[in-house]
Amino acid sequence: MKYIEKYLDYLKVVKKYSNKTILSYYDDLIEYNEFLGNNFKNILNIDIDITKEYLKYLYERGINKNSISRKLSSIRGFYNYLVKEEIITSSPFNSIPNPKKDLYLPKFLNDKELNKILQEKINPFNIEKKEKKYTFAINVSENGC
Repeated sequence: MKYIEKYLDYLKVVKKYSNKTILSYYDDLIEYNEFLGNNFKNILNIDIDITKEYLKYLYERGINKNSISRKLSSIRGFYNYLVKEEIITSSPFNSIPNPKKDLYLPKFLNDKELNKILQEKINPFNIEKKEKKYTFAINVSENGC
């Protein structure tokens, strides 16, 4: 735990990460540390087989690929920090690639929805509302929601 706390302090003070980002890293690292503890493994003595076990554990829990990528990134950063601080000699997570992201087809507004947006009366108070609707429509298609 002391190494995790030192790493989080490093992210806050040196890297100047936001509190929200640090909280996400904390959650990911604590979950990983608990996985290791449940399997009687020391966080400093990890090999490629344990990293694969952890990845398998995440998939079995039904965690989506974006969340797995974030968790791996958090852990990879932690081990790279330990290498930089000369606590360990190499990072076992550098050889584990992030899962490929799922691809989604874009969603479009149908003619009725688009016409409704376009036919609204334009006045100075309505422009901001209309821009938000366009932004939402664009974000829906870009993010695959």
